Amino acid sequence: MMRGRLALRGERLLVDGRSFAPTGNVHLVGFGKAVLGMAAMAERILGDHLVRDVVSVPHGIQEALRQADRQGGPAG
Repeated sequence: MMRGRLALRGERLLVDGRSFAPTGNVHLVGFGKAVLGMAAMAERILGDHLVRDVVSVPHGIQEALRQADRQGGPAG
């Protein structure tokens, strides 16, 4: 999902087709069950341009993810 909407092309940050000049000033905010994977991908894409990120996940999601990983399937 993130790969199609967020990319760095040279010195330009592309977000849903819009172009921005990141200068170490990008903040990321997210919430929901799927945000952990999306935030991790965004961190990899943004690299040093990312100043800080804050994500909020449902209570208990970390344990559900651990259990799903142990069982080899998706969580929730």
